[in-house]
Amino acid sequence: MARGLSLTLVVVTATAVVLGAQDLTRVEADHMAEKLAAIEARGSTPAHAGNAPLRTSFTDREVNAYLRYNGRERLPDGVVDPQLTIESDSRIDVRAVVDLDAVRKSQQSWMAGLLHGSVEVRVSGSIAVANGKGTVQILTATFGGVPIPSSLLQEVVGQYSKTPDLPNGFQLDKPFDLPANIREVRLQQGAATIIQ
Repeated sequence: MARGLSLTLVVVTATAVVLGAQDLTRVEADHMAEKLAAIEARGSTPAHAGNAPLRTSFTDREVNAYLRYNGRERLPDGVVDPQLTIESDSRIDVRAVVDLDAVRKSQQSWMAGLLHGSVEVRVSGSIAVANGKGTVQILTATFGGVPIPSSLLQEVVGQYSKTPDLPNGFQLDKPFDLPANIREVRLQQGAATIIQ
């Protein structure tokens, strides 16, 4: 489960999602699910020296459709309508509605007792991914339209991403290992390629 969540976070972070008025289909969601399954399968096979890297590219529509039709299975409780936009080869913008009541039911946190209802969370940052490692730098974050410091965003992300393997959750300010033998993620505006 932790590996699947990590893979989903990497793929979602590495791809552009522009939901807007797009007419997304179940077929596109299925294509994305097939690509994720292939990445996971390759990740469980040891890499051999001299083999050519395997590349998997994603379109905005495939990722959009996957999140719309399958995102609930892999995202934490309370995350609704997640959307990401790749602005350049490293800059990403993330938006999601967070149902704080669902968080309160699934997580024990000081935040869960203080906050109620649904709120829009927006984050803009940069990501660097190479040599099997990734780093994130937060540029701006808002919670219900109000700017928040990265430390508060870290608290929210940490609570949402806790697993037995990550008891403190995902740490935004620390380099992280990419799952599934992913060596590199190449970003361009609106697209990404995973290299294993």
